[in-house]
Amino acid sequence: MLSETKPTPRKVYTPRSLPLHVLLGLANLAFSYLSLTSAATLLFAPVFFIAGSLLLVNALTRRLVITSDGISYYTLGVYAIHSTWENLARIERINLALTGAVRCLVLAEPGGKGWAGAVWMFPTELVGRAIPLGNTWANQKALEADLRANAPQIFTK
Repeated sequence: MLSETKPTPRKVYTPRSLPLHVLLGLANLAFSYLSLTSAATLLFAPVFFIAGSLLLVNALTRRLVITSDGISYYTLGVYAIHSTWENLARIERINLALTGAVRCLVLAEPGGKGWAGAVWMFPTELVGRAIPLGNTWANQKALEADLRANAPQIFTK
């Protein structure tokens, strides 16, 4: 009899700061609307509108998806990185613009698709080859356990 392997269920990890980003996005949109009521604050309306819109879009589209086939990272609805478990090379701290060193999954072969400007903070040579892990994902311990179970090669040195 053939042994059956149970496929890993699809798991979605969202940023821990999701509620805060939604709240800030909505607050910016409200300030944008309120800025329209006075000539003195009219110039701020587009700034609040753009900031609020970007915060909401980022909050609602940024996620890590884990399946039996691999891992995917989505951001801003215009950029994604997909990788099989075998394509994951290592975990490394990468210096990102504005945030400093962040723990990232580094892919052996590029897997990014979409507008690379959405990940402008990465060094050029790692665009399409790095998935940020940091300490920003909700349920970080479960994410680490999933990575250890599916890609043990990234934890060996």
